[in-house]
Amino acid sequence: MGIFNKLAVAAVILGSMSTAAMAADLIVDVPTPDEVMTSGWDGIYVGAGVIFESSTTIAETLVGGQGILGGNWTSGSFLLGAEGYIMPTLSSITGFGVSVGAEGRAGFLASDSVLIYGALGGEIDNTANTFATIGGGVEFKVTENLSLDAEYKYYVGLNNGWRGNHVGLSANWHF
Repeated sequence: MGIFNKLAVAAVILGSMSTAAMAADLIVDVPTPDEVMTSGWDGIYVGAGVIFESSTTIAETLVGGQGILGGNWTSGSFLLGAEGYIMPTLSSITGFGVSVGAEGRAGFLASDSVLIYGALGGEIDNTANTFATIGGGVEFKVTENLSLDAEYKYYVGLNNGWRGNHVGLSANWHF
């Protein structure tokens, strides 16, 4: 065998060895379906917070707390959710009161730790006043399970014509 034949055989052997080494570099871990399907925002959450409301039609302000139970579902960067809440409040006119409400939420994940959403809902208070609410907010993940939510809602009284602004801050625990 001549020198050129030996060099050709050596080149083929060397080339096949480097191809095998490159193929080994292409092996990657495949994510599990749970890692692919979840955003960290999916599932049930509970929360607690504080609220401030001011009416634009009557001289009333309310301060209080809120207990929250909700759930989220994400697909890609989009989120759909629902939330129920109870709000014990102290009114500048009527004193102590309680409202309960529910809302649907739709939004998008601006990043892994920031959710921006819009909300549409309704509530009823202990004197049978009913309200429609529309608003939105931003929620920040502090840890895997804990988030902080700041929201604004505009409310309209369905049976009394009252209108006003609602601002809420809450901490939510995601399961």
